[in-house]
Amino acid sequence: MQRAELVTRMAVEIERYIVELGTEGRLIEMQLDETMVGVSADKAALVHDYLVQDSDMSFATALDQLVRLAHQDLLDFGRLAELLGYDRKLNTLDYPVSPRGIRILGRIPRLPKLVVQRIVTEFGGLEELLAATDGALEIVDGVGEIRAKDIREGLRRQQEINLVDRYLQT
Repeated sequence: MQRAELVTRMAVEIERYIVELGTEGRLIEMQLDETMVGVSADKAALVHDYLVQDSDMSFATALDQLVRLAHQDLLDFGRLAELLGYDRKLNTLDYPVSPRGIRILGRIPRLPKLVVQRIVTEFGGLEELLAATDGALEIVDGVGEIRAKDIREGLRRQQEINLVDRYLQT
């Protein structure tokens, strides 16, 4: 979330320079557009994934507050946790938090957002979703036999991509 917001802020700054450059900034604008693909969607999915469900804060409010955070507050993990509805007094490094799976499911092609929401509601978290069988997925309203196989295959591909990315970073 922190990285996505910082990239978004840098993009706004770069866009100002592109306007000043006029036609000379065309190549930079194309590179910026390529860099920003999916950043705002990823940021929104991250907020959905980690926002405390029983908190008073709504998704729209949390996203709006994230955008309005001062630069120093954006670098403070405790402030980000507070923004998502977690207690500020908790040690953020000792408190386990796991994603619901909205961001990962959002990367699976042809999977409607309504179905994603139903799957997340049914399974509760990413770990449970990854452990789910095709039969368990089929129970969810809007998921049939073919869609369940597509979801399992999409999750498997995302795991492979993640492993390759980690391998390349070392």
